[in-house]
Amino acid sequence: MDAVKTLIDRYGLENPMLGEVGEFTNQDLQSLYDDLIIKGSQSISEALLVGGAIEEIDILDLQASLKETSNPDVTRVFESLLRGSYSHLRAFVNNFNRQTAETYEPQYMTQNAFDEIAGQSNANANGRFQNSSTMGRRGGRR
Repeated sequence: MDAVKTLIDRYGLENPMLGEVGEFTNQDLQSLYDDLIIKGSQSISEALLVGGAIEEIDILDLQASLKETSNPDVTRVFESLLRGSYSHLRAFVNNFNRQTAETYEPQYMTQNAFDEIAGQSNANANGRFQNSSTMGRRGGRR
């Protein structure tokens, strides 16, 4: 958050967050946040699905944003955030699978994109994975 805030200040960008946690200037973001809070409050399995959904959305947004910038400090921050989101997504998936005995199915990204992330373990400095372990195809619940 500090690195992103530094970029917002450095480049005079609009901060989408208002002063309080969970309050956003962008109404689409606010609506998504509100919906996910309600869904995630229903059960542990729903909370894990929400966590996975948030990471999927973050990954897609970061990947798109990385294609639109050549600024080295922005790229560095986004790649760091992307590596964290890859790791977090795998953690939510593993916990969901263990907690529910079901198989996590991607909610926002394609199956192929998800499989690439879920089946990888070591990311290099560019946020791209070096080693792969096979986890197979996902099936089951949406």
